[in-house]
Amino acid sequence: MPSKTLAKTSTTSGFAKDHADRLLRNLTVQIERTAKTAGADEVHDLRVAIRRLGAVLKILNDCFPVRETGKIRLALKRIMELAGHVRDRDIAVELLTKVGGPAAAPFVVRFETQRAEAAKDLTDALAAWIAAETSTRWNNVLMRGTRIENFSVLPIDLTATRMLPPIADKHFKRGEKAAREKTSPHKLHRFRIATKKFRYTLDLFAPLYGDSINPLAGGLKDIQSLLGDINDFETVSRMLSGTLSDMTPGDPSQAEDARSMIAAIEKMQREKAAGFRAHWGQTFTPSNVRDWSAALQQVAE
Repeated sequence: MPSKTLAKTSTTSGFAKDHADRLLRNLTVQIERTAKTAGADEVHDLRVAIRRLGAVLKILNDCFPVRETGKIRLALKRIMELAGHVRDRDIAVELLTKVGGPAAAPFVVRFETQRAEAAKDLTDALAAWIAAETSTRWNNVLMRGTRIENFSVLPIDLTATRMLPPIADKHFKRGEKAAREKTSPHKLHRFRIATKKFRYTLDLFAPLYGDSINPLAGGLKDIQSLLGDINDFETVSRMLSGTLSDMTPGDPSQAEDARSMIAAIEKMQREKAAGFRAHWGQTFTPSNVRDWSAALQQVAE
């Protein structure tokens, strides 16, 4: 991570290129690692690396060639989807083993088989990415030059204090709506994605602010964790429901086991959603929101 001094003296373009270069190098490491062994930790780290590179390409997109960068983001989305298929099966196996006990065994076997197939699809795609020397080509694109010159030459501290407050304000308002009692799992999922993007955007600019935004970053991390659990429950419940349509009439006991596990998972989901609403209300108070919004308007000295 660059020092505060170096970050503050950068132009927006210089800051964007430095971070894109660093994050692309990290992504390359994670792709090469996951291509060899697509374990749970490797897939998790790959997904984080994709999100972090995606954050700089989105929030500072005016510093990069538009068409080529769009293609990079689409390629990242494709890898993320393949990695997501693997991760979903990992979560399903872990959760069903926890809530279903021995009755979960047939479903665990099914999802482990699917997981192996998804991992093969992912490692094949990553091997092709490596063989095509994609990292080098992407680096050449991202280092090529700026797209909107008057934006790119601005000092990065000025860019940050202009961009982050309205992003934060929009997110806080969206959070208030998401924390309402009857918010659907689908809307909570969308807010979870928005929270991830906001958190990674905040991490990108963190060197400019010192410790002043740590409470906000911590609050977002907690919310992201709660929303992640809610989404995991929703995903596994949906996957398990999908198995019911594949069962033959001669599998009444397995069907009943599936329904029992779905009910248990949905109960956990409701409890976690209540925990999210309580945590949002306790953490993202009007006073805290005002303080955090003010902190984003002033970089560290």
